[in-house]
Amino acid sequence: MASQIEHQGIVESIDGDCCVVRIVQTSACASCTARSLCSSAETKEKLITGRSAVDGIHVGDSVRIVGRTSVGLKAVLYAFVIPFLIVIVTLFSVSDLTHIGEAGAGMIALLALVPYYGAVYLLRNRLTKELIFSIYLI
Repeated sequence: MASQIEHQGIVESIDGDCCVVRIVQTSACASCTARSLCSSAETKEKLITGRSAVDGIHVGDSVRIVGRTSVGLKAVLYAFVIPFLIVIVTLFSVSDLTHIGEAGAGMIALLALVPYYGAVYLLRNRLTKELIFSIYLI
């Protein structure tokens, strides 16, 4: 497994040492010669914020954005794994302890995510420092 995630992109905006870079993310089969016959090939444009590792980056420059694989794994943990566990644990706890039915237990399980996402929002500055990408000129 690679220890870094790398993409090439174009700088969209700059704010101090933070840059917003537009990348084109392609699926693994997007470079296949038979992609015009296949419906699974797809590309998506994404905006990624990172810190400039060098001076002299301007809007419109082609850059390479680099992040550690551990950053991606932490992002998946915060965005998918923890919320999934909160919903599952709440769903089974509520349905076992009360007799409100499946729909009620499902609503309570989804409402249990509100404090989690509130905490993520309040800790966004700390998470931004933890989940960082570096930007280099090509």
